[in-house]
Amino acid sequence: MRSSIFYAIIPLGLFLPAGSASAAGNPGAVSAVDESEDTIDSIQNEAQSVTDRKNNEAALQSTQKDLQQTELDITSTQSSLADNSVNITQGQADLTAIQKNLQTAVQQEDTAYDNFLKAYAKALSAVDEATALQTELIRYQAEYEAAVSYENHINSISSVSSNNTTAIAGRAEEGNGSVPSEIEAKLKEYNYDENYLDTINKQLYGGQSQADSGSTVQDESEENDAVQEQAAADAASRTAQAESELENAQGRMDELQDIIAASDDAKTDWDDAQKDVAELTKDESEQNEYLAALLQDQHELTGYLTEYIENRKNLADDIFSIKELLNPYQNYSSLQTSAKFYTWHDGTGHKGKQYINRTDYSAAIGKFEFGLSGGTFRSNNESSNNGSAGGLLDTDLHMGIRNFSEINQVTYNMDINIPTGKNNLRSTTAMSTDLVPYDRFGDGWQITPSIRVKHKVNDINYILYGGGINFKGSYNYNNTSINPGTEFTGNIGWLHAAEGEQFLSQMFFNKSARSQDGDLSYRDGSSIEWRNTYNKQLTKNYNWPSYVWLAYSAKPDYYDDTTASGSQTRIFYGTGIEKKLSAKEKLRLMFHGMHSIGSDYDPVTQLAFSGRDRYSLKLSYNKILNDKNSYSVSLEDFYMKDSGNSTQSYKGINLMFSYNRNF
Repeated sequence: MRSSIFYAIIPLGLFLPAGSASAAGNPGAVSAVDESEDTIDSIQNEAQSVTDRKNNEAALQSTQKDLQQTELDITSTQSSLADNSVNITQGQADLTAIQKNLQTAVQQEDTAYDNFLKAYAKALSAVDEATALQTELIRYQAEYEAAVSYENHINSISSVSSNNTTAIAGRAEEGNGSVPSEIEAKLKEYNYDENYLDTINKQLYGGQSQADSGSTVQDESEENDAVQEQAAADAASRTAQAESELENAQGRMDELQDIIAASDDAKTDWDDAQKDVAELTKDESEQNEYLAALLQDQHELTGYLTEYIENRKNLADDIFSIKELLNPYQNYSSLQTSAKFYTWHDGTGHKGKQYINRTDYSAAIGKFEFGLSGGTFRSNNESSNNGSAGGLLDTDLHMGIRNFSEINQVTYNMDINIPTGKNNLRSTTAMSTDLVPYDRFGDGWQITPSIRVKHKVNDINYILYGGGINFKGSYNYNNTSINPGTEFTGNIGWLHAAEGEQFLSQMFFNKSARSQDGDLSYRDGSSIEWRNTYNKQLTKNYNWPSYVWLAYSAKPDYYDDTTASGSQTRIFYGTGIEKKLSAKEKLRLMFHGMHSIGSDYDPVTQLAFSGRDRYSLKLSYNKILNDKNSYSVSLEDFYMKDSGNSTQSYKGINLMFSYNRNF
């Protein structure tokens, strides 16, 4: 962002005519050359300030929007931080619960593992015992089934024997005393040994052989019944015993299977406990990752919030700075010092030189502005009547009150000339202001109240007007008392300050009251100036500056009619090219011309001529060192020729250097 100081400060050069004038009140050629280029700089700066103001206004709107968005970002981030803090608190509580559950699960896993080891040790013994018991179960099952079958057959035989004794005896006889074949086969099926079979036969047949049994069956019927009953009882007892042994073995097998199943259950419990630990460990890891993400978010959000708060401060500072730039009441202070050397010679051997060193300080605080300027000089006129002088120049004091609005910028001024310079000099020191800037180096006290107004038509067009009264005090010159008359001034103009093209057209008016030079009474003729200054940006790096200034002064009135003088018309013109070498450097080459018509006589310095033409080339270089420091150098080569009663010609070279410091 660039400063809009040129918008706030109305350049004095846009309002006041030349300080050094010819005898008839028209500006001298030297000051016209300097002022023309100063005016070109002023309108360029005005255009730049208009552009800067537009940019600053756009920047202000953009920055204010950025600030509003930043405020929203801060609110949103603070809300996100609060929500994230709640999530972190909840996440930490969840992690604590998970870790507590995990600790319990680990303890349960250790217990389940110990239980499994104990159950597994019991199961190993149970498996070995069950393996051995399995064989016993098969045997017990077979014995039980054999006992049951045997009992059933004994019961069947007993029933048949008691109901069919005769038939049995008969069949015994028919079978030659043998046991029925189906009974024997059945008994052998259950592995009853022969001794046991013999026992049964003896019980059935009373110890007789099979050959004799057939003859005694009938006689021993009652005895057989007793034997059968005993056999049935033995079979039932045997069956009960086999059943008891089988049930005991099966009960033990069930116990062993329960022991083995308990091992499997313990293994399942251990596996489940391991799964619980694994799941809770996974939950803990995921919760830690979740918390880490939340903490990272908290860190990032805190960073964003810090950044947003810093951005808010920077944006607020930028808004303040931009508003300061847009504020027409800008505070400033600057110092300019310059050194200028002028030299000339004519064709008759006459020559002269003048060295001017000036220092100008200006400042503004709020509505008040202040300026102070002064300097030293050294002048040497080597003509037919040589004259030289050196010392201080008059000191100028400026005070102003600014009253600015969006449309009108009004400044009320009070300028005071303090007579610190040398004024009581011989007239032989005076040189024409077409050759050097000063024809005399001191005046009396002067107090000039004035007003200047800058009226805004639109962003790039302005109307300028103002006026003042210069109350001039008396002083001595060439041992003569000079009492200059009061001077009334006014001006009006139009300024067009577009970015690529600038134009300034102004009219200056001057009317003087009666003056007294010793015994000579006179009144300077009224004067009018019409100044037109133009600058065109040809390309990004090239400008075309030019100007045409017309000045007319009426014939002075001498009350004793002893001195004759006429009116005078002067035309100042110039054109050139300006090259932008870089963002901080520019080079300008200007051609300046002057055409003067009519007579010119100054009763104070007693300088007179009828007309002349002046031409010069001026090369200037400007360099901005930084935001506060800049300097410029220039070199001018000129040629001037008198017309009318004189055909004298002049040549000269002028060298100038200035340094600017902004505080």
